[in-house]
Amino acid sequence: NGGLPSFVEYDPETRTLSAVPSILDEGVYQLTVRAFELGSTVVNDLSFSINVQRGDQPFTNRRNRADVDNNKLVAPSDILRVINYLAEFGESSVANSTAFPGFIDVSGDGIVTPLDILLVINALAEQTISSAQGEAIDILDTTREEAVDEAMLQLEEANLF
Repeated sequence: NGGLPSFVEYDPETRTLSAVPSILDEGVYQLTVRAFELGSTVVNDLSFSINVQRGDQPFTNRRNRADVDNNKLVAPSDILRVINYLAEFGESSVANSTAFPGFIDVSGDGIVTPLDILLVINALAEQTISSAQGEAIDILDTTREEAVDEAMLQLEEANLF
């Protein structure tokens, strides 16, 4: 009834359910999977529940640590979310937080620090380098620096606060 919870996705190609819940999704969710053959009246239902509990790293995205907003992309906006959190709260533990500002603990150490920003910048730089097409060449450190510079330029163009 009503579809899947917002944090659950179904991939019809692989026929798999996957989920990345946040602390805001804590609770028990009842699901029913229905199987039937087209043109037949035979229907099989399988009901089960998903019990979402706060884990030991609730502010770390287990699918992709650098994807702070969990939109399946690593982008300058992920860097911005961590910067904004640090600007508002400073370096701090997220262990007792009841609000969910995103998966801002990129390092998974339970504390939001500038290291978390750096990890997202590095992931963005690696993503930029790995998405290059053409002949394989040796990548110099300057290419990585240019990618970081580009990410920082995009951040400057965005309104930080």
